[in-house]
Amino acid sequence: MHALGLFANRDYAMVMLAATDGAIAHSSMVMPGFARFPFMAARDLQIGATETGATYRGQGLAVRAIDEIVDRFGRDRGYWYLTEDTNDASVAVIRKAGFRFAGSGDKCPRFGLRALGFYAITSPSHDTPPTREGKPE
Repeated sequence: MHALGLFANRDYAMVMLAATDGAIAHSSMVMPGFARFPFMAARDLQIGATETGATYRGQGLAVRAIDEIVDRFGRDRGYWYLTEDTNDASVAVIRKAGFRFAGSGDKCPRFGLRALGFYAITSPSHDTPPTREGKPE
């Protein structure tokens, strides 16, 4: 997507945390905005495709990965983390990482096709992109 000029910037990565036995304990993707996320500014990044192996859950690995992402790409930009509001574990992780709720939205079809659709914030809670508030002490 970068070579085709579809990403809004060049900052994308995968963060993987390995267990002592070498197994991948956690992984998170970092992606810039593209047509599926029209609400993202040019420098914003989305943290997504986050997964912690069942054996490694509850150890703070997802928060550690988010910290690594923000440290690597900088605190002076907007970060987005999309999840279902019913995904309690995912919501807890992003709150522990110090982020605030930006709003609720829906996946909207494009040209009548959901596969080509985009996400829209239909109930914003703020007019600015989500940023870190600072981790609670």
